[in-house]
Amino acid sequence: MKSEALTKAPLENHRADFEQATQAQWTTLAVAGLKSDKNDAEALQALRQTTLDGIPIEVLYDSNSYDFTQPHTAGVESAIDNRVLVKASDSKKANSAILQALAGGAKSIELHIQDENALSACLNDVQLDLAQISLRAGHHFSTCAAKFIDHVTASEAPLNTLHCLLGSDPLGLMLAGNVSEQTLPSQLTALAQHAKTIVSTLPNSQSVLVDVAVHHNAGASIVEELHAALATALVYLETMLDSGMSTHDARTQIVFQLATDSDVLLGVAKLRALQCLWQGLLRSIDKSYVDNTAALVVVETSQRHLSTLQPWNNHLRNLAASTAAMLGSADTLLVHPHDNLLSDVADEERTLSDRMARNIAIILERESGLSKVHDPMSGSYAMENLTEQLVHNTWQSLTQTDTSEGWLNELASGRWQARLQQTHQKRINLLKEDKSVCVGVNRYVFTDDAASASIGQETALPPALQAVRESAEFEHHANAGDKV
Repeated sequence: MKSEALTKAPLENHRADFEQATQAQWTTLAVAGLKSDKNDAEALQALRQTTLDGIPIEVLYDSNSYDFTQPHTAGVESAIDNRVLVKASDSKKANSAILQALAGGAKSIELHIQDENALSACLNDVQLDLAQISLRAGHHFSTCAAKFIDHVTASEAPLNTLHCLLGSDPLGLMLAGNVSEQTLPSQLTALAQHAKTIVSTLPNSQSVLVDVAVHHNAGASIVEELHAALATALVYLETMLDSGMSTHDARTQIVFQLATDSDVLLGVAKLRALQCLWQGLLRSIDKSYVDNTAALVVVETSQRHLSTLQPWNNHLRNLAASTAAMLGSADTLLVHPHDNLLSDVADEERTLSDRMARNIAIILERESGLSKVHDPMSGSYAMENLTEQLVHNTWQSLTQTDTSEGWLNELASGRWQARLQQTHQKRINLLKEDKSVCVGVNRYVFTDDAASASIGQETALPPALQAVRESAEFEHHANAGDKV
C-alpha cells in the first residue's frame, strides 16, 4: 500500500532525497576507473580527443560546459523511411529490384535513371501511394519529372498526397564534372521552374536536392560538410526566391542528403547542428519567417569508411552509422551494402548483403525503437556542447565564403576541392600514426583475409571532386604484402 504522503507529495519534495553530485565527485569516479598514476586533471586530459575541425571532445561535461539553446524545431514521433538505391541501367532488372526491396520491408526507393522513357517500365506494379520514390536523373530532371507525373496520372495515384523527390541539383552536377561554370546559370533557372511545377502539381513532394554526401565521400570534415550544405542551400533558396516563390514554398522544396559514418556521437551532433543552421539561414533571409518546421533530411551510410579488408566489418560500420541517423532524427535512411566495393560477389551473396543492409533500419526501428523519440539526445551536456561548437565553427567557416557568388567561385576555382583533399590527408595520417583506429584496416588486420580481398573499382567522381576512402592506401599495402 502506498503511503498517503508519498502519493500526494509533489516531485520536488523527493529530489531532496538525492544529493546532487558535483563535478569534482564525477571526476573522482571517472579517474578511479582508469587506474592512472597521473593526477585527476592529467588523467582526464589524456583521454581528451580533438576532431579534424579542432573541436575538443571532453570526457566529462556539465551544465557550465555550454551556453546554448538549440532553436526549437517541430518534430513528431514517426517511422523512418527505409530507402534502397536502384540503378536503372536495365529497366526490367531495376523493376525486379524495386519490387523485391519493397516486399522485403523497404519503404522508399532512390532510383538513378538517365532515360526518362524507361521510367514507367522501372515503376511497373509499384504502388506509388505506399512507396516514396526519389529520382536522381541528372540533367534530365525536368523531362523525367514530366514522365513521372504522367505515370502517376495513368496509375490513378493521388497527386495531391504523393510524397516523392524529383531532385534537381545543379551544383552536384557541376562537382561531378557534368555542368560547366558557364552553363550553371541556365541550370539554376531550370531548377526554379522545376520547383514551381512541382509545387503546383505535387504539393507534398520536393524538387531540390542538396547532396552533402558527395562532399563527405570526398573527404570533408563535419564542419566542411555543414558549410557545403548551408552554402549550397543558400544558392538554391535565392534562385527560387528570385523567381517569385515564397519563402515557405522555397523552403519546403529542399531536401538535404547527408552521410554518417561509424562515429555515432559526432554523427548525431552533425544532424542536430544542421537543423540549427537551417533555421538560422531561413531567418537571415526572411526576418519575418517564423515556421520552425525541421528540414527534411535523408541520411545514407558513408561510402568513404567502407573497406575491402574484411568487408564484414563494414556491416558493423553501417550499424553505427544507421544508429546515428536514427538518434539524429533523420527522415530517411539509405544503407549501402557491406560488400559494395567487391567486384566478384556471387548473385546469392549480393542478395544476402542487400537484405542485411535493408534489415538494419527495420531492426533499429522496430526492435530497438530508436525512432520512437524525436531528438532523444536533447539535454545531454555533451551533445548540446558539441552541437553548439559545430554551429559556431560552421558559421565562422561560412564567413570565409560570405555570399552565394563566393561559394560558386570557391567551387569553380578548385579551392574547395583542394581543401577537402587536405582534410582527407589529415585523416589518413592519423590512421598511419595509430592516433585513429579503423578495425580491419590499420588495427586487427588478418593477413589471409587481406591477401584474398577482392578490390573493385573505386567509385570515383570526375576530377572536379574526387571520391576517397580512408582504407584505400592500407588495402594497397596489404595486398602487396607490405606493412604500412
